[in-house]
Amino acid sequence: MKLQTAKNTITSAADEEERQSFYSECIVKLSSEDADELIEWFEKRADALWTKETAFTKWLDTFVEEKGIDTQKFLGVEGAEWGINLIPVGVVIQHIKLTSPEEQAQIKNVIVKIDFANGDVVDFFKHLAKAIAR
Repeated sequence: MKLQTAKNTITSAADEEERQSFYSECIVKLSSEDADELIEWFEKRADALWTKETAFTKWLDTFVEEKGIDTQKFLGVEGAEWGINLIPVGVVIQHIKLTSPEEQAQIKNVIVKIDFANGDVVDFFKHLAKAIAR
């Protein structure tokens, strides 16, 4: 699959669920260089167009930036359909931003507790990535 084809496919999605599905399907069909470029493109586009900025999204972005979390790091999680899924941390963060305000409050509470205990928040992101895996 070519990078531009992947971008066009993702952009043509009717809604966020379809967009994420297309993204997941495209990312595994690209070379590693093209996949890296697609991740960067998707994160920028998702931030600009598909996620409403709220106090929570600002807090999450600030937290990730201040902690130096690599949003392009791949998390390997088992999926029922595809086996091991490689999901970038940035995709998990985008999914977090799309949750309901109630879920966001719960997620923030867990992140704050993990951070207070000097735990690795990326482990929590990996746990959340299981909901995305196919």
